[in-house]
Amino acid sequence: MGIVFEAPQAEVRLDEEDARLARVSASTLVYMHEYGAALEERLRWHRGNLKFLSDEEHDLFEAMRLTTRLNRVRRNIVRTGRRNERVRAELLRRELER
Repeated sequence: MGIVFEAPQAEVRLDEEDARLARVSASTLVYMHEYGAALEERLRWHRGNLKFLSDEEHDLFEAMRLTTRLNRVRRNIVRTGRRNERVRAELLRRELER
């Protein structure tokens, strides 16, 4: 009986994303990078506003709700940053191949 090895789901997802980025045109990649950078900046601005609101909040339940939103925004910033890095890497790979 053979042992079946499975790739972890995260690795499969990254490979699929790499393949999808490889099929996209360079101009689309540049657009995706610019959009991603703008989105990341917007999320940082939103995080600052939420941080200010949570610092000024005196109601415990509202402060807890704002903290939850802050955590989600932080995760989205990290996720957007990682995606932007992958797009930049694909752009760089294409530039080096030329």
